[in-house]
Amino acid sequence: MILHLLIKSKTRLKCYTNVSNDLFLDTLSSYMYKYNAVIFFSYKRLICYPCFLTQVLNLLIWAVAATSACLVLYGLYDSMDGRPLSTGVSALYNATNRTVWGACVCWVIFACATGNGGPVNTLLSWSPFGPLAKLSYCVYLVHPVIMYANYYSQRTSIYLDDFSAVSLS
Repeated sequence: MILHLLIKSKTRLKCYTNVSNDLFLDTLSSYMYKYNAVIFFSYKRLICYPCFLTQVLNLLIWAVAATSACLVLYGLYDSMDGRPLSTGVSALYNATNRTVWGACVCWVIFACATGNGGPVNTLLSWSPFGPLAKLSYCVYLVHPVIMYANYYSQRTSIYLDDFSAVSLS
């Protein structure tokens, strides 16, 4: 496995590997320094380095991500009041809501991993969230076993009513 160690000098980013004089990796590291690339793939490993975004660009991306996330979360508010959405708006929402939400979550992860998270990174790195994260991951792993045990322990077919629909989901 090649382990890449990138050291930023004043003029360029040098790449030191266990392979000597590798022109490709040296060129790639120079390109990364020139364009502030942050992700470097190394034989089944992903190494992230701090991304140097300007404060204005960082705030702009955060504003776009937060606005997009709010539009996805509250985009169906009018239809909940009894006013149906038009066919075009409904089709646009259904076609893009999952992709936009995924992009917003990806930005939060990327920003926090590269040092552009600010107070969001501080909040998400709060130490009491550690045990909660482990507990929720354990529930995520165990809940299919409990659902299947409940389902297969039934002696009769399931009659779908309001209670069983809520308890099965």
